[in-house]
Amino acid sequence: MGFAELFELQAAFALMRASIAAEPAAPIPYQQDVIDAFKSGLEFELTNAQRRAMWDAFKDMAKPIPMNRLLNGDVGSGKTAVAAACVAMAHAAGMQSVVMAPTEILARQHLHKFRSYLEESFPSLKVELLVSSQPAAERRRVRTSAASGHCALVVGTHALIEEDVELADLGLAIVDEQHRFGTRQRELLFHGDDRNSDTAHPCPGPIRRDGRFGHR
Repeated sequence: MGFAELFELQAAFALMRASIAAEPAAPIPYQQDVIDAFKSGLEFELTNAQRRAMWDAFKDMAKPIPMNRLLNGDVGSGKTAVAAACVAMAHAAGMQSVVMAPTEILARQHLHKFRSYLEESFPSLKVELLVSSQPAAERRRVRTSAASGHCALVVGTHALIEEDVELADLGLAIVDEQHRFGTRQRELLFHGDDRNSDTAHPCPGPIRRDGRFGHR
């Protein structure tokens, strides 16, 4: 790649960062008691890399602009635990979160992991699943729970970006394997929130919060 192409690429990234920085976002303040409760509910010790990733995300979340962050790591490296800690922090600030996965199998795996990481330590943090294969009555129940604010985290697939899905106060949007979604699909989910992209592949992409999980 020549200088001109590299310059154009860097200029595009700079414009994207400037556009994100111009958007307002309600800050999600760091609360030590939240991370203490989160760690106490884990059956393992966080690695230094996980602690650093959490702290970087928490600093971004506390800013009055959207976070747009990529969380990159191998399978089994503990990315979901980092994302769950951010969900807990958003919940403590009274904000909801969503996690969008490319397949229903992955969405159900995330549902199990997020519940195991969060629901025992935070009894009021309810995690729900929203996928197209659910019975219509179950989808209506989850949508009602999300719209009323009773549900703190909705895990799902493309069903999350359907027109009839509303959240009372979305604060954090996390996309797993974001390269498998189109730009328009990600923007529909990210509108007005912090963004976080979670991938086990070395391809760059965003993670945002609604505003917060940010771009690096």
